[in-house]
Amino acid sequence: MARPPSAAKELHATWARLGIDASAIDPEPDGTLRPAEALAPASAPTVASDAIQVTQQSAPGAGDGEEDAEDASGIVARLGTEEVFVGRQIGEGGMGTVWEARQRSLERDVAVKGIKRELDGPIGRAQLLREARVTGALEHPNIIPVHALVRGTTSAGAAQDGAPLMVMKRVEGTAWSDRMDATRGQPDFLEQQLRILMQVCHAVHFAHTRGVLHRDLKPENVMLGGFGEVYVLDWGIALALHDQTGIPGLPLARDARGVIGTIQYMAPEMVAGDGEHLCVQSDVYLLGAILHEILVDAPRHEGEALPQVLHAAWISEPYAYPPEVPAELAALANRACERDPAERPRSAEIFRQALESYLEHRESAELAEEAARRVASAEERAAADEDPVPALREARFAYKQALRIWPQNAAARAGLQDVLGALIDRALADQAVELARDLLAEMDEEHVGGWRSKVDALAAQVARREAKMRRLEEEAKQADLAPAARQRRVFGVGFALGFFALNVGLDVWDRRAGVGWWVYLIATGAVAGAFAIPVLVYLKSLFPTRAARRLAVALGMMLFGQAVTFTGLMLAGLELRPALGLSLLPLATVITVKAVLLDPRMWWAGLLALGAGALGIAWPESAFYGVGLAYSAFFLGGALLDYEGQLED
Repeated sequence: MARPPSAAKELHATWARLGIDASAIDPEPDGTLRPAEALAPASAPTVASDAIQVTQQSAPGAGDGEEDAEDASGIVARLGTEEVFVGRQIGEGGMGTVWEARQRSLERDVAVKGIKRELDGPIGRAQLLREARVTGALEHPNIIPVHALVRGTTSAGAAQDGAPLMVMKRVEGTAWSDRMDATRGQPDFLEQQLRILMQVCHAVHFAHTRGVLHRDLKPENVMLGGFGEVYVLDWGIALALHDQTGIPGLPLARDARGVIGTIQYMAPEMVAGDGEHLCVQSDVYLLGAILHEILVDAPRHEGEALPQVLHAAWISEPYAYPPEVPAELAALANRACERDPAERPRSAEIFRQALESYLEHRESAELAEEAARRVASAEERAAADEDPVPALREARFAYKQALRIWPQNAAARAGLQDVLGALIDRALADQAVELARDLLAEMDEEHVGGWRSKVDALAAQVARREAKMRRLEEEAKQADLAPAARQRRVFGVGFALGFFALNVGLDVWDRRAGVGWWVYLIATGAVAGAFAIPVLVYLKSLFPTRAARRLAVALGMMLFGQAVTFTGLMLAGLELRPALGLSLLPLATVITVKAVLLDPRMWWAGLLALGAGALGIAWPESAFYGVGLAYSAFFLGGALLDYEGQLED
């Protein structure tokens, strides 16, 4: 979010209040920005030569005045001159020069740092002494040890006779900035740089616990040794955070005035130049700016000219990192570079722990990134009318694995909710209610609400459809004649043969002794009982469905109708044999109607009943055989035997 135009006015008003002359800020050839009065040997800039820096210090202010210069002269006068032999120059910064040397008393190789010849003077010497005191007081594995202070001699090869030299451990290595440039693009680049930055954090946090603020942290001020050593250099503009540092001559941060440090990394309160606002979080800001450079290969603050860079540092807007930058690191860099110091991590150690957490969580982050790629693939497949579900399932698995490794992975958690929503959408489209419910159970509670109503609505719809299907299936089951068809076939064959045998027996009886109507009616009743009793006893097994029971009722009614017909014919006074033939005509009609309306395969039974009836009328002697044949055919051919085959066809 852009800052209001008044931000620039606020900065200039602050400079005016503190007496800082913005017009004096002019870059030197070495990249250091110094106001005019700082170009005198009394200035105290940073020593790196390949970065834009600003130094705004007046000679008598901020602990860098005449008093310090006089004190420095006294100290230098007391320094020895025979402790080291200075050799060739091996490095140079904005204000100092580094030579290789030999410490005579211990017969070891060391490095010595002195003031540039053209900048040598009381104030410059005082600042070198301050740097030596600060660095010597901070005994830490990530800070180069200072062995001693000596006074240079012309014969020793130093810058000039009598100048102070800081004797330090000699480290064979390279500047972190050079290593960063050389290794960028390698597969393990990010991890290597983060681990170096974590070592820097150790040194900075240690300094803070001793009450020292560095103020000029950047890759150029970090040296990497050949065996993995990491050293934070250039403590020349360090300040005391409180009065109890135990380091003589170290200015207090609250008394500092002036824009000092490297603008491309500076925190807003450093740009303002008011020491009242300098704090531990000022160095944390610098650590965040280094992290920014690691992530995007560019300084935190950029601009076409110095005013634009100053303005960028002053407003310190959040940076929109590209998608390939890990979200956790992007958030950390922006948090460390918040404009308000209170919004930054409270210490360099907390910042380091955040880096360590990322390295621990990076497998989770990488899985989340892979899942995001699967989601993009699913979207492409959907746009091409291909099935996106396999890719969505893979993304779901990757997100769940990422959360298993690191439950606080916000990107994985949010991505998983989106994927679950997409899968639920597909399940709803396929009306897969149980799958949708299982996916819904994996969702976080705050995301469930809208999806639950959709799933519940589909579940209700499916439940209604399934209930209807169950009703239809039950109706189809009850309309099916196939169940127990074989048992009914056996029953029907036995009943048909028995009925035919009964009529044959009645025919023989009638020819020998005569059979009257009452005998035939009793016989007919016995036949009906022979049908009804087994049906009633074995109803559920012989006729398990509604259709089968209706069939049983229809057959029973047929037999009952036969008895009624015979009774009517008897009452009409007809003789038995002609009446039997005549009774076959309505039976033939019933069977024929059944064949036409229900089962065409019954035509032969109807034709047989009609023929038997005609034969019985024309030849009464055959009436018993006709009745037995017609009714047996009805039972055998249509009523019981043929329905299983009909359903199978």
